[in-house]
Amino acid sequence: MARIKLTGNDAASAIAIARKQLDQGAEGPFLFDLQVDLADALALNPETLAESIDVAEKAYRSDPSDPLAPRALYNAAFSALQSNQYEKAGQLANEFIQRFASDQLAADVRFISAESELMRGNVDGAIAKYQALLDQASADASQRPVWILRTAMALNRMQDYKSCIELLNREYETIKDDAQKAEAQFLLGQAHMLSEQPADAAASFERCATLVPGTSRATEAMLLRGSALLAAGEADAASQVWQSVIEADGASRMADQARYKLAQAAADAMRHEDAIRLYQAIIDGKHDPGLIPFALYGLGWSSMQVGQHQQSIAPLTRLIDEFPEHALADDALLARGISHRTLSDWASAKSDLQAYLKREPAPEGENLGHALYELAIVEQKSGEFASAAERLKRLIREVPEYPSMDDVLYELAWSSRQAELPADAVSSFRQLYERFPESKYAAEAAYFVAQDAYQKGDWAAAATSFRAAADKTNDASTSEKALYRLGWSYYKESAFEDAKNAFAEQAKKHPQGTMAIDALMMVGECSFKTQAYEEALTAYSSGRDLIRSSDDTAQSITDAAERQVRELILLHGGQSAAQLGRWDDAIAWYDDLKTRFPATAYLPQSYYETGVAYQQKGENAKALDYFKQVAERYRRREVGARARFMSGEIYFGDKQFDKAIPEFQAVMFGFGGEDAPAEIKNWQAKSGFEAGRCSELLMQNAKTDEARDRAKSFAIQFYKYVIDKHADHELIAKAKDRLAALGGG
Repeated sequence: MARIKLTGNDAASAIAIARKQLDQGAEGPFLFDLQVDLADALALNPETLAESIDVAEKAYRSDPSDPLAPRALYNAAFSALQSNQYEKAGQLANEFIQRFASDQLAADVRFISAESELMRGNVDGAIAKYQALLDQASADASQRPVWILRTAMALNRMQDYKSCIELLNREYETIKDDAQKAEAQFLLGQAHMLSEQPADAAASFERCATLVPGTSRATEAMLLRGSALLAAGEADAASQVWQSVIEADGASRMADQARYKLAQAAADAMRHEDAIRLYQAIIDGKHDPGLIPFALYGLGWSSMQVGQHQQSIAPLTRLIDEFPEHALADDALLARGISHRTLSDWASAKSDLQAYLKREPAPEGENLGHALYELAIVEQKSGEFASAAERLKRLIREVPEYPSMDDVLYELAWSSRQAELPADAVSSFRQLYERFPESKYAAEAAYFVAQDAYQKGDWAAAATSFRAAADKTNDASTSEKALYRLGWSYYKESAFEDAKNAFAEQAKKHPQGTMAIDALMMVGECSFKTQAYEEALTAYSSGRDLIRSSDDTAQSITDAAERQVRELILLHGGQSAAQLGRWDDAIAWYDDLKTRFPATAYLPQSYYETGVAYQQKGENAKALDYFKQVAERYRRREVGARARFMSGEIYFGDKQFDKAIPEFQAVMFGFGGEDAPAEIKNWQAKSGFEAGRCSELLMQNAKTDEARDRAKSFAIQFYKYVIDKHADHELIAKAKDRLAALGGG
């Protein structure tokens, strides 16, 4: 009766009949059959499936030799597998194989054994059993296609994609059912995709969809086909496939998945406006609730990429609030913090970023780096420079492979500077340009390192770094400044040729630069230092051309430093011409200086040099006029003493000794007298010696003994003045010789 009820799918009646008979103590040859029937009936109801295992196993163990024993053991193993008791299923299946290896159910039991291994995570063991099953079972076994598909699935799980592909290609023709063929193509597509054969994967997924049109499996295959086409570089074809899924049923879960893939592709292609539209459609449609948090994050992120930071905050906030345990919640918090920072909402940004850093598990890798970097920027903007520097140092320690490390070092250097930690700043700048010589910050970093060396007087190190800054920068201003400082670094080392080349390079590269005239002046200065007066004059002439073209005067050039550059060009240009014996040219240079900058600090020097030029031309009257103007106006300065001395020399040369001696005496006893500074004492000593020589010549030309004795007395006094008042002067020996010759020693 129980068997009849089972045949009619009336499991409940079958159970009732079997239980009644067993409870009444049924026995005899049909007892075993009754137990098996009860187990079969119990297995048909999910609520009694677990009980069926015990009933079937009990029947088997009551008489393992009964003809129905294999079936009972099979039922127990199969029910254990169905109720997720995988270890139990494996034990029962293995016992079956040992005892009933030749039974007609052996192949099915081997499948149960393999499945139990797979479900327990022993993929290797499962594959071995699947393959043994395929080797031992007949080619026309009805369940063989299932075994093939399960073996292929296990091989994919094992990442043995090559074996999966070989198996399915070998066995594909033995599979007759379209649904199973579709599954085979699906597995082939996965294997091809995971083994980086996207074109083959796309073809397999397409065949899968064609075999089972209109099914969820077909739609899933089309979604994956789009991914495969995208990976194969056929972005347009991929988009068309995903769009076809949407067009087939725009209100379906699969349609939203297609929208999500289209949105991701659009974002990857920097078409963020398209991505925003698609993410919003997913959120509004709500066809796939599981996609909502992903779409919210995507919407926020793409909004950020197009500068819509205010618009990004709402979706990110919704993700954080409504899905606090979602895998993207932390990323959303970080992204929102970045948007707040971009919007200059320092308080909100700081709150989000600090909260992100406190999340559990603790952030690590690039995201940790992003959070620390962003928080450091916020603290910089809030004036917390020392704290910002510590954040960036932590980033360097904990995320050494951070992809934007040059940005980190740059911000660390500036934070350190603003925190008044100059040594740390220089160290960071140095690391930046040494580790990242091609960074956009390399030139600026090299410049700051060079500045530090320059301030410390390490001219060689400064030159090296200024050279690097000049070579790396694309900024005209930085290039000009670096070359100018490079020239000065060499100049400070007295490497005048190198300095000249640097200044010349600056003048050539930046003829309209703010320091172009400075460069020309320094080219001249370097040549002047090495007595290359012709080259110096050429450089100064270029500088004078700029002065004249702009008609620079004391009224138009109000900055003292800029005015000094122009004054030096005109003064040293004249001196260079003088060194070349071009006295008229020299005078013209000095006149230009006096006319354009009448209050220049170099005016006494200009007057003096003009006097020298006229003297060299033999125009002594004009020379005396200039020398006397200098001497009268600058009674306490070296140039005044020198000019007065030169006046004496002119009179001396003209043998007007009576006029020469007073000029020399004015130097000896004026200009501060005995309290005069060393540079004036030099001219006092020379004046004393020259006065002595004048007196000796007066003595030689004297008409009377009295006049000769008086002149001799003056000469002795003058030489004694040199000896007594200027004992360390270079003329002391000559003064002593002359004094001895006069008998005054």
